[in-house]
Amino acid sequence: SLLRSLPCHSMRLRWPWAGKVYFVVMRNFFPAKPQLSFDLKGATANRRALKAWQLHQTNTVSNIYNTLRDWEWMDIGMATDLEPADRDELWSIISADTALLRRLSLLDYSLLLGIYRPPPTMLPQQKHAQLAELVRQSGGTAFISRDRQKVYFFGIIDVLEHFSLRWRLQRIVLRALYCLAMRHADSDGISAMPPPLYADRFQTFVANEVLHLRDPPQMAPVDEEWREGGWVALLKRLTGAYGAAGRGPRGSGLKRWNRLWERRRRGLVKQRIDAEHDDYVARIRELEEHIQILEGELGGARRREGGLPDAV
Repeated sequence: SLLRSLPCHSMRLRWPWAGKVYFVVMRNFFPAKPQLSFDLKGATANRRALKAWQLHQTNTVSNIYNTLRDWEWMDIGMATDLEPADRDELWSIISADTALLRRLSLLDYSLLLGIYRPPPTMLPQQKHAQLAELVRQSGGTAFISRDRQKVYFFGIIDVLEHFSLRWRLQRIVLRALYCLAMRHADSDGISAMPPPLYADRFQTFVANEVLHLRDPPQMAPVDEEWREGGWVALLKRLTGAYGAAGRGPRGSGLKRWNRLWERRRRGLVKQRIDAEHDDYVARIRELEEHIQILEGELGGARRREGGLPDAV
């Protein structure tokens, strides 16, 4: 699981008439300070950490940025580069965690993602040993990249926000403001979403924009599940009430959320990055096959020198 919370604590504040404050301590997901870190929700409203001109500057302290957000992730064409088995394992973990948060009616959580690269002066053996140690220290929330040059740290944070009256009122106000500004479609990018919709958007973003799954999952329609109750939605589907009313569920997955992100993918830039990534993956596969051939030839040569017959 990517939900790593330590026990709940409380403390009494010192000033008069102050009550107890309860808080939860979360485990540190970064055993080493990453060069890049992102806080990702799939939302688009107020999800930019840098101004447009800051995105292109390079005179930051040691070229290390603060935690970036969804817009920066898409603006610079970021993607995780994981082995297929690791990607599938990570997706199953995130799906299970998101299902739990949805059942508990929680929202406003984020995927915390850190990218750490060892110093370039390290020897290959030292680099691989350090990456393996960081994965061990993370306790199952870190994965080494396919090129074995970096490690990704993952965690789900800010998981204690319940869909309370405050969030419901915030949703009503923000949607009304978007409608007055003639931007109703953009209201799907706010954080104040009912837990089923929030979970669906979060999973869709992770599957398609972070992990880039080859076969992204198909999400079931969720609108009516929170609006009227799951059993009412099922009854309306069975009786054909959607068709009679002229309105069905708004859909889910990419069908609903893709328009929030598609205009930020930088077109040809993203296409170039994807093409170069596919080329280098193919090259790695070719080198691995070539290494296997050389190892087989070397083994055969050693057997012939020892007077042993070649293995069949």
